[in-house]
Amino acid sequence: MSMEVLFLQSNHLTGLVPQLPRTIVFLDISRNCLSGFVPSNSQAPSLEAVVLFSNCIIGAIPRSFCQWSNLRLLDLSNNHLVGQLPDCGRKEPRRWHNTSNNTSRA
Repeated sequence: MSMEVLFLQSNHLTGLVPQLPRTIVFLDISRNCLSGFVPSNSQAPSLEAVVLFSNCIIGAIPRSFCQWSNLRLLDLSNNHLVGQLPDCGRKEPRRWHNTSNNTSRA
C-alpha cells in the first residue's frame, strides 16, 4: 500500500515527527504536540507540501529540503526551530513558505 496524502491535523498527536513515506505527496500534521526534528530524509521525491505548523519541533531546517524539487508549500511556523531556510540555489523559489514565530529554547 502506498500513501500519497496524509492529513492528521488537530489530533493531539504526541511523540516524534515521523520519517516520510517514499510515496508521500502532501503531508499535514499541523496543530498537534509532535516533537523532535523536522524530517531529514530525502526519500520522498514527489513531495509537494509539508505542513507542520503549531507543534513542538526543534532544531534547524535540514539541508535535505533542497532535494525535494517538487516542494511548493512549506509551513513550519509556530515551532521551536532555529536558523533560516537553506539556500538551495534554485532558479525558481518555492511558491509559498512560512517559518515565522519560531522560538529557540535554551
